[in-house]
Amino acid sequence: MALKAVLFDLFGTLITPTLPEYEIIERFGLDLKTHPGLVRAVCGQKFENSWGKYLGKVAEAAGIENNKGNRAVVREIIDQALENGIKGVFPEAKGVLQGLKEKGYALGLVSDCYPISREILKKNGLLGFFKKEAVILSYEVGMIKWDQEIYRVCLERLGVKAEQAVMVGDSLETDIQMSKKVTNGKIQGILISAEEGEKAKGLARVVSSMAEVPRAVEELR
Repeated sequence: MALKAVLFDLFGTLITPTLPEYEIIERFGLDLKTHPGLVRAVCGQKFENSWGKYLGKVAEAAGIENNKGNRAVVREIIDQALENGIKGVFPEAKGVLQGLKEKGYALGLVSDCYPISREILKKNGLLGFFKKEAVILSYEVGMIKWDQEIYRVCLERLGVKAEQAVMVGDSLETDIQMSKKVTNGKIQGILISAEEGEKAKGLARVVSSMAEVPRAVEELR
């Protein structure tokens, strides 16, 4: 079946990774075992324009006291991550997205991200490359990639079947394996990684940089 759509990850794929959950762990001296819960709280709770509620849940997940001082530190970490993200778009990102769109591919975005990461896309002129309904940001939908369903939502909003799409990302686990699991292996994958090539055999086409993605997409087509 012909390839019609390309789904992209955001952090580590289109922009430099920003990881506020690890910064929270470091700043508060937390055990790394808190990481999964923090990811779900930082990225996976639906943000409803209430910073107090949001920060309180992050504090709860971190196992720290939910007080004004701790909430302020967490907010500072989130704000700094957002600022770094706005400045961190990879120089080749726009060209790759533009080229794929011109070739007729429908583009979607699936990202585990924190409030209000949509600003990264807006301020860097990236939103227009993607189908509006298919920009799936975890904090807006209240689910993360580990939940897998987030990929099904993106495919439905793009209006394509899994076998007509390819997922592009930098994580073998969350971008490639999770998208394949929810689609029974039907979606194709392109992994941007210089380290996980051997592990990805049979699961994804492996490239070393974003600049190689268009050629890989055409080869899969």
